Amino acid sequence: MKKCALTLLLSACVIMPSCEKEEPAEGMYTEEIIEGVRYIHNHAPQWGQNPKVALEFVQKIGSMDAVDDNYIMFEIWDVVRDQKGNIYILDSGDCRIQKFDAQGRYMATIGRRGNGPAEFRRPVNLNIDENDRLYVGDTRYSFIILDGSGIEIRRFNIGNSIITNVVPRCRLINSETMVMGGFIHGIGGQKEYKEYSEVGVYSLYHIFNLEGAVTGKFGTMDIKLEGISLCFSGDAFIEIAPGGDMYVAYRYDNKIEKRSPDGTLICVFDRPLNFEETGYKHDWYVDVYSNSISAGMSVDSENRIWVVTVTEQPEEWVDVWIIGDRMYVRKDIAQFELFDSDGVLLGSVPLPEDMFLIRIFGDRLFIVDTDRVAVSEYRIVER
Repeated sequence: MKKCALTLLLSACVIMPSCEKEEPAEGMYTEEIIEGVRYIHNHAPQWGQNPKVALEFVQKIGSMDAVDDNYIMFEIWDVVRDQKGNIYILDSGDCRIQKFDAQGRYMATIGRRGNGPAEFRRPVNLNIDENDRLYVGDTRYSFIILDGSGIEIRRFNIGNSIITNVVPRCRLINSETMVMGGFIHGIGGQKEYKEYSEVGVYSLYHIFNLEGAVTGKFGTMDIKLEGISLCFSGDAFIEIAPGGDMYVAYRYDNKIEKRSPDGTLICVFDRPLNFEETGYKHDWYVDVYSNSISAGMSVDSENRIWVVTVTEQPEEWVDVWIIGDRMYVRKDIAQFELFDSDGVLLGSVPLPEDMFLIRIFGDRLFIVDTDRVAVSEYRIVER
């Protein structure tokens, strides 16, 4: 296994107590402190070849062959689970949220297409808080808060000062704060390049309150001009752990960050790869594809970070990864890699199916299929 170089961050940060760690098993990882930030370089999994968790299939909700229209969904963008085990699936193509009970029985439809109360234009992400309130990201900058029965509580906008492309990734930090960003490839052209090249870098993530005010920024990416289009080297996944700590896994860089709820960098960790790390590459006129590394992430109730890690790089990513603007990953070229809350690699678990997106709530892992018409539920079983 070839260990790839870790791209070092330039920003300094005070080391946090949550990164304190007992001495590792010899040779499994090394660590260093760079400008006050702890970096963990994993060399081998703590669990060896015997993972201490497994995935047990529970059910699949949704099918294009279903007789009941409530189970026929189009362009699923997200899924969440409430305190009672009810499952909410964001059926973006039909501008609705489908609510099912823990056994997958249809309960209700929340929302519809429109501009009125509890109506959506293009819902693209879904979050839920401890009181089972739903937070719907609608188009680029609009957010709608609903109770569990679908009654609108309020809505707000964050303006258009945050650059994004197609769909922002957004997660709820707590009942008062959200974070958005992580999926920006290229927009605009000469005008935007002139405007943003003056600062040279752009923040990948923005933290904002429920009044729509930006309260913090973190993560940077290069800006460059490819032909007539502005190109951003940003693509990352973010998830919030119990307690509010944030984890960011980068698609094209072998690094995962742990940050506090205000975005402060706590520690950075990587893992061994069996292919070369290329960083981000892009060209609008020539098919040049970067070597993807992370393809999804979520955090379970034990504060373990599940990262979808690519294990093999096909010669042409376009054949397996890109379908228009939709990204997916095959199970034969990826696996789940599990890290503890301090970034130590625990072990790996096979990806049970091809996937578009994963979410974890408690001991349940949900996978949105590549066609985005169904959601599979798995139980996380401790061994």
